[in-house]
Amino acid sequence: MIYWIISAILSAIWDNIYKKSVMLSKWKISDKYYQFIWNLFMFSILPISYIFYSFEIIDFKILILLIITSSINIIAELFEQYAYKNEKMSILIPYWEFKSIFAIVLWFFIFWDSSIITFILAIIAWSILVIGSINFKNIKFNKYCLALMISSLMQAIKFIIYWFILISISELSIMFYSSFIKTIILLIIIIYAKEIYNYKKINKKMSSYILLENIVWISVTFITLFLIKELWIVQTVLIWMIYLAISMLIAFIIFKNKPTKKEFFITISITILIWIWTLLS
Repeated sequence: MIYWIISAILSAIWDNIYKKSVMLSKWKISDKYYQFIWNLFMFSILPISYIFYSFEIIDFKILILLIITSSINIIAELFEQYAYKNEKMSILIPYWEFKSIFAIVLWFFIFWDSSIITFILAIIAWSILVIGSINFKNIKFNKYCLALMISSLMQAIKFIIYWFILISISELSIMFYSSFIKTIILLIIIIYAKEIYNYKKINKKMSSYILLENIVWISVTFITLFLIKELWIVQTVLIWMIYLAISMLIAFIIFKNKPTKKEFFITISITILIWIWTLLS
């Protein structure tokens, strides 16, 4: 239970730091260059962890899977950056939970060993989020929420692949190799785009936020991968939904984003569904 709470709190903190970080980079560096700097910071931090863990050599099959997940992650983060740069947190927060819902649905149809109650609760949560995203006055769908939903679907696919990888290597190794592969891919992209010297546009404040975001992200990801390994996908993604209320509270404190009645209703509804799941599981 303690991992649930820690993961929820750290995820909420990371979410808001990330929002602040990408807003500082807006109009200064491209999204792909932001990702490159982010992963460069990450790759410089992670090797320190090997003081406490033994280094693992991966085989070709795992390497291919990590290249696939890294590529998926880069594209997913481009959609995510687009959403976070242009929409307020109180609107976006509930739609990040599509990652959880997509993961549950995909896992259910791939393995057919998930609880039918869990599957039904996920579908109800999905319905609430979809209906809540529609403006019925002019029947207009929020394109930033759609971008985050696409990102969430790709992240869900990534975490399911991670489950297969975790059978062979540790959580830390996934983080280390993924960061290295993403850095190489992004380096090739920014060299081709002639953006290699854009580091001159990064100020001290932006660097501080990116570094802080990295530190929190390492903790969140390590706990998430640990939970996936120990509890499997379905239980872990349901735990992710706990962070909704915490993240909205932090967004209100940091960005003064006061949620509307509809946004508040969506958050409470999803939280209640998680509470029902914990009672029935």
